[in-house]
Amino acid sequence: MADRGRREALVLFALLATAVLMFGIVTVVSGDDEPDQTSAAPILEPMPAAPTARWTVDAASLFGNEFRDAGVYVVAADDDAVIVQAFQKSIGKPRALQALDPGTGRPLWGIPRTGWDGSCALSRDGQLACTRLVRVNGAVHTRVSFVDPRTGADTTTSLIHTAGAATTVTGVGDGFLVEMNDTEDVIIPEELPPSDPQKVEHRLEVIDDPPDRQMTITKFDSQGHQAWSTQPPINHDQAVVSDAGNLFAVSDTTRGDFTIYRLDTGKPVFSRFDGEGPPPDATAVLHPSGFVTTRSDPGDYRVEFFDSNGVKIGELAGWRLVPGQFQLITTVDGDEIAVSSGSAVGVASTHDRAVRWDTGMSKHSLKLLDDRHVAIESDDYTQGRTGTWTVFDAQTGVQQGQSAIGYGQRYLGFDGTRMLFDGEPTANNRPNIPMLSAYDVETGGQSWRLPAPTDTGQWQVTGPYLLLIDYTPEFISRSITQYAP
Repeated sequence: MADRGRREALVLFALLATAVLMFGIVTVVSGDDEPDQTSAAPILEPMPAAPTARWTVDAASLFGNEFRDAGVYVVAADDDAVIVQAFQKSIGKPRALQALDPGTGRPLWGIPRTGWDGSCALSRDGQLACTRLVRVNGAVHTRVSFVDPRTGADTTTSLIHTAGAATTVTGVGDGFLVEMNDTEDVIIPEELPPSDPQKVEHRLEVIDDPPDRQMTITKFDSQGHQAWSTQPPINHDQAVVSDAGNLFAVSDTTRGDFTIYRLDTGKPVFSRFDGEGPPPDATAVLHPSGFVTTRSDPGDYRVEFFDSNGVKIGELAGWRLVPGQFQLITTVDGDEIAVSSGSAVGVASTHDRAVRWDTGMSKHSLKLLDDRHVAIESDDYTQGRTGTWTVFDAQTGVQQGQSAIGYGQRYLGFDGTRMLFDGEPTANNRPNIPMLSAYDVETGGQSWRLPAPTDTGQWQVTGPYLLLIDYTPEFISRSITQYAP
């Protein structure tokens, strides 16, 4: 087995009597990192003035006094519902699940779901699915519950008999992808005796040569019928989905390998695998009519265009894709893709398979805000720790506004007219004070500035919503507030 480098994982251990039980792995997103996204970033509601708090919830108000010390998190959201889940501090105590009206924050379900629901997701057609470990005839399986998001009642359930545990549920146009990890010695959390929170130890563990992982991905439709199941190459995970393109991809980010599949059949249409080491700048973009890849060997930049069946339909010499931050695979909903020649960055068209426009800002990164706006970010913070974000018309390349952004600020989202950044501009670290600022893309000027009511909060964009998550010193989410115009 090739050495895949060092990885860091936050491993949660439950100390029960004299035994140490490995309970699970928690992915931590730092202030600079962006969560993995399965589709293009949502556009927020227009915010010409600073938004105001629309509603606030915590675990006790939603689930009762038993959950007064629990953390509460948004696990899925769409235009019709915000799905929140409460996590108890103690091992062996159940989680709880409730759907909220996005406009009022009021519960949609008369009675919350209480149990050990694992990952949850909303499909693009508005259905909810959650996974849970169950024991059947002595063996541990993953049960997928397909839930009516209006009532919280199961419409149907399905068992996945593959060994291991579900790690991720991803909503797709007409259903869900469930990723299974071949973890050994799986424990059902609710079978454990409740433990004292003081006996739960959080430990950061560095693994020099982690064991290989075999994922199994199973596709269900919204009614709970299994469509197909497939096993990607070893160590591939984290499905990235393009509903419009009928494609999804999985990757091994430690090596730079990835495989692209048809969403309707689960059949692979393209694979980039290099057993000798990471391919140079290997990356891909999924789009509505297919996908684009690049492999930037020194002196030979080349973008290759494929249809949704993996048939090569063209190429663009002298250019490479601009990779997403911490991502090998990204998606776009239009036909614009960000490209770089080494001496210039610009926008190419997947339809014309040609560069639409470019600019000589060679040492800058390019970000697609939506199908009409592109921002080029300066990475030079030497002058007072301030960089610039210059906005261009995505179709023509005509320059629009230019905004001065401090090192302490992080891009958060876009409302169609204004870029939103969180953080204090003069800070020398991220995250920091939860200040929220908006900048107009046409003028570059600051439209408004909004301090958070607490220094322990963090701004978050989930689905189409702007949320403020307030954390305890132990980094447990104690409340969620939705902000809106």
